[in-house]
Amino acid sequence: MFDSLGKQILPSEYSKINLIWNRENKRQYILADKGTYCYFVLNNGKKVKHDFIMEKAYLFNHERKDVFVQGVQSKDLDRNLWTIETYSKNPCRIPNPDTRIIINNMKNLPIYQGLFDSLGQAVLSLEYDNITFGKNTDYAIASKEKRVGVYDIVNKKWIIPVRYEEVCGINSELPLYKAWINKEKHKVDYYDYSGNLILSSDIFIQSFNYQDGKILFYKNGNTYKMYYNKEKQKITWYKL
Repeated sequence: MFDSLGKQILPSEYSKINLIWNRENKRQYILADKGTYCYFVLNNGKKVKHDFIMEKAYLFNHERKDVFVQGVQSKDLDRNLWTIETYSKNPCRIPNPDTRIIINNMKNLPIYQGLFDSLGQAVLSLEYDNITFGKNTDYAIASKEKRVGVYDIVNKKWIIPVRYEEVCGINSELPLYKAWINKEKHKVDYYDYSGNLILSSDIFIQSFNYQDGKILFYKNGNTYKMYYNKEKQKITWYKL
């Protein structure tokens, strides 16, 4: 790979190269696969090695310069990349046992997703089945083995652990995450955006109504109303 002046940026030893551009159409990073590894090549020439090869990659957040990557883990490539199977052009005929073909088995390997910062370091390592974002891209909703959690990218911490069936925000009037432990049994926990457990499914009967950005919940035969005070930026509740 060469730049516009003919200067070599990368030698020909890489199997796949992906250029990541920013809003100003300037090259932000190069991601390059070599063997069963992927390298983040920074503009200063430094290379950061990771244990995967990429399927796709793009600049997700232009302010923080986060890169979203989807790919295959090296450990899966090491044992599954190539297989040898019996091959016959005519499936109606019994193939010669000595006639074999090497088949690229990449399409059968699990695909994972990850998020990386401006230095090529993992924010969320490439091990998640799915990573999505709401309106606030400071928070990533990540799923793994059919469980979901929320990660605070700015403060680099999990605010909701990866243990729920589903997680979603409520609305701007009530800045909470609704996290289902069991949707079939209507077991739900409520977290604020800092990761504090505001309302646990262990202490109330699961019956809710949303009214003007408020939640009605029932506990020990009593009804309570929970609301968000914007001036004090505080969530509180009182008995009705």
